[in-house]
Amino acid sequence: MRTFLPAVALCLCLAPLLRAQEAPSPDGPPPASDAPAQPIDVNPSETLKVNVNLVNLFFSVRDKDGYITNLHKDDCTIYEDRIPQKIKNFTQEKNLPLTIGILLDTSGSQINVLPLEQQSGAEFLKDVLTPKDEAFLISFDINVNLLADYTNSPREIKRSIDSAQINTGAGTGSVSVIDMTTNSVITINDPSFNFPVGFAYNGRYLYVANEGLGPMGDGSISVIDTRINAVTSSFTLGPPGSSSPIAIAIRENYAYVTNLIPNQVVNVAVFDTRDNTLVTYITDPSFINSDAIVISGDEGYVANSASNSITVLDLKKNTVKGVFTADLSPNPNGPVGIAVARNHIYISDYTDDVVTVVNLKNGEISTISDPFSTFKDPTGIVLTTALYDINRLQPIYQIDYADAQNKLLDAGL
Repeated sequence: MRTFLPAVALCLCLAPLLRAQEAPSPDGPPPASDAPAQPIDVNPSETLKVNVNLVNLFFSVRDKDGYITNLHKDDCTIYEDRIPQKIKNFTQEKNLPLTIGILLDTSGSQINVLPLEQQSGAEFLKDVLTPKDEAFLISFDINVNLLADYTNSPREIKRSIDSAQINTGAGTGSVSVIDMTTNSVITINDPSFNFPVGFAYNGRYLYVANEGLGPMGDGSISVIDTRINAVTSSFTLGPPGSSSPIAIAIRENYAYVTNLIPNQVVNVAVFDTRDNTLVTYITDPSFINSDAIVISGDEGYVANSASNSITVLDLKKNTVKGVFTADLSPNPNGPVGIAVARNHIYISDYTDDVVTVVNLKNGEISTISDPFSTFKDPTGIVLTTALYDINRLQPIYQIDYADAQNKLLDAGL
C-alpha cells in the first residue's frame, strides 16, 4: 500500500500534462482553476454590547382640558422590564424642532372647499414653521401622493399645496341616457367631461357644462350628438383656463351659460350654437354663485344663491333688465333652482326647504311649504303639467296645480 499510493498520485498529477496538447471536449467539465482557494472565516461576527448610563426620553401629558405643563420629577416614574429607573434630570423642553405632516384631501367631495384648504394650510405653515423645523405634504383621494418631502421652506410647501388638484378616479364624469321605452341606460364617456354639472338640449345636440375639477377656470362645454349618443366637439368659453361653466340654457341659436372665472367673478357667457363661438359676456354685481339659469321668451332668469337674488336678462340686448332681491329668503344661500311658467317664477330654496313663487305681473312673492316634510335641501325644479322639485336628500315630490295650498300656480301651461 505504501508503494501504490504514490504511484497513483503521480499518475493523477501527470494527467493534465499529458492532455495539455489535446483539444478540450465541449461536453467535458471546465478546466480546474489555478487560483488559490479563498480563506474561510471561522470566527463569526461578535455582537456589540454597550452599557448606557443615561437615556433621553421625551413625552407629553394631557388630560381632558389639554396639555399638563406643571409636572415635576417626583410626579413621574419610569420602568424598564418592570424595574424602576432613576430619573437623573427632568426639564421641560419648549423649543424642540417640529416635524409636521399635512394631509390634504383632494377627493371629489372637496371640490368646493379645496381653495380654502390650500389657503389655510399655507397660512398655518407660514406662521408656525421655523428654520429648524421640517414639514411634508401628502394628498389623498383614490391615491396617496407625496407632494412635498421634508423641508423647512414654507414657500416650497405653499407651492406644492397650490399645485394640488381634485382627483375622482378613472374619469371626471359621464352622461347617462335613459331609453324611456325600455328603461335601459346608455352611459356616454368622453375625455372632455370634466365634472359635468349642467346641460341644455336644442332638439339635436346636448350641451354639457363642465365646471372643471382642477385649477379654477379649467372648465369647458361638451357637445353630444343625440342621434349617435357621442361627443362630437368641445370648446372653452374664452382662452384656456379662463372659465368654469355651471348652468346652461338655450334660446334659438344662442346658449347662455353662468360662468365662474378665476377671480371668483361670475358672468353669463353667450355663444352661438351654429359654430360654438363666443358672442359676449353679460356681467352684473348680483351674479354670485349663479347656480341656475332658465329662459322664458325674450327673458332669462339667473338664480344667485350667494346674493340671494334672481337676475332678469334681456336676451334681445344681452343686458341685465332687473334683479329680484326682496323677501326671497330670510337666510342666505337660498335660490339654487329656478323654473318659469309665463307669469310666475318658481324657485327651489335650498336653505329654507320651500319653493318660492314670484308673480311677474305684480311682484307678489309667496312660498309653497311641504306638509309631509319631504322638501330637504331642494336643489332643482322643473315644470310639466305639475311642479316637480328635486330634493338633495329625499325622493321627488309632486305639487299638484289643484293643491289649494298654492294660489299662484295658475301658470297657464
